[in-house]
Amino acid sequence: MESREVYLSIPSSPGFERVAMAAAAELLRLKGAGEEAARDLAAAVGEACLNAMEHGHGFDPRLQVQLNFRVADGCLQVAVQDAGPSFILPEREPSLRNKIEGGENPRGWGLYLIKKLVDRVELQRYPGGNRLLLTKKLPES
Repeated sequence: MESREVYLSIPSSPGFERVAMAAAAELLRLKGAGEEAARDLAAAVGEACLNAMEHGHGFDPRLQVQLNFRVADGCLQVAVQDAGPSFILPEREPSLRNKIEGGENPRGWGLYLIKKLVDRVELQRYPGGNRLLLTKKLPES
């Protein structure tokens, strides 16, 4: 069983999520995935990083978002870790109508989008922070 890991630490400052996005996409390409899968994972990782930066760290560039990319068991797993308060994954799809009509905050699509772009999303709470684990299946060889 092959297992490889890559670690990345980025400041909680907008723009640095693009570094994590590029790493995720390139790792998936290296494992034989196509461009669509690479773009999907990159978008999910970017959104997860921005959520960690904003909600976990208040965009404080002194605080780092930690990423762990792990290839194992036919998947690429990306753990995005912050030191913020706990949260829950939404159970239901946001209502576009309610958001447009002002019944809901127009923001709040991030976690829903992430769930649509990867094969599995898990939220793990640890002492002092959160770990969002994104899993994307690799193409069969």
